[in-house]
Amino acid sequence: MSDTNTQNKHTILTSREFYRNPAKVADIIQAGQKITVTHRGEDFFDVIPKSVKKKGLTMRDFSDLIIYNSGETDVSQRVDEIVYGNNAATRLCK
Repeated sequence: MSDTNTQNKHTILTSREFYRNPAKVADIIQAGQKITVTHRGEDFFDVIPKSVKKKGLTMRDFSDLIIYNSGETDVSQRVDEIVYGNNAATRLCK
């Protein structure tokens, strides 16, 4: 018997539900909801989703690019184009 509190993003599952429905548990966690597992009517443990919010690109996304020692004279402009788009230099100068 599960209880979902959507306002606080919190779901309560019995230990039986938790162990018998791993797909349901995964769906709840992927939705960003905390799960409290109960055993014999008492809170037993909590499962808290890892909050990883990726904003845009990271340095790892550019690891295959070799810009230094490439012979390019406008390296900073090239970096701006990669990071901000094709017209970054003209937008930055305005």
